Amino acid sequence: MSTRYDKVIKLEGKYLKVNALAPIILAKQLKKGTILTAKIINKDFDPANFITVENKEQATIFTLSEAMMIQEAFKYHGVDQGEILNIGPKYQSLLRQLGNIKELDIKRKIKTSTTADFDTLERLNEMAKGFSDPQISTVYVDLKKYHVKSITVPTQLRDSLLANAIDQKNSCVHVLSKNKQIPFVVDAIDNKTNMQVQLGTLNNF
Repeated sequence: MSTRYDKVIKLEGKYLKVNALAPIILAKQLKKGTILTAKIINKDFDPANFITVENKEQATIFTLSEAMMIQEAFKYHGVDQGEILNIGPKYQSLLRQLGNIKELDIKRKIKTSTTADFDTLERLNEMAKGFSDPQISTVYVDLKKYHVKSITVPTQLRDSLLANAIDQKNSCVHVLSKNKQIPFVVDAIDNKTNMQVQLGTLNNF
């Protein structure tokens, strides 16, 4: 077990940050030498217990052992494992070391709904013409790299969703809504790895 905190995990150009108590508690148990099953480790290092952030200054700092276990858990859940990177003294912070984290900025849990029914782009554009101020949200997707399966939206805003369509020409997915824009994620399959990924965000809900 390596004990030096000098690693971050990079995912799709962003950095991993813990967003739940479970990984912190697990890290403390492992630090004490507690022997835990792979089932427990995979459950507590579930991708749902993390978010991604733009900068290294916000990322959680891991030991090599922790980072490798997180990668294995992500693999178990069928999610991109990311890349383990060394982090220099400039970015080091005791407050961001997994196991030493005292406070969490946890987003509230969002009930979500998923739909795999897509409208044609022509229908979405036609429906948009019926509104004086059509609200369209967009998530850009590399359609050469990913196969779009569905979209997920906050359940509370499900009734505001009017149409959703894949825009092949501009490599993105559009959602047409009434009253306000709807944050959503695109559920897709990585064509190379055959792993499930989510693109976009629900954090601004």
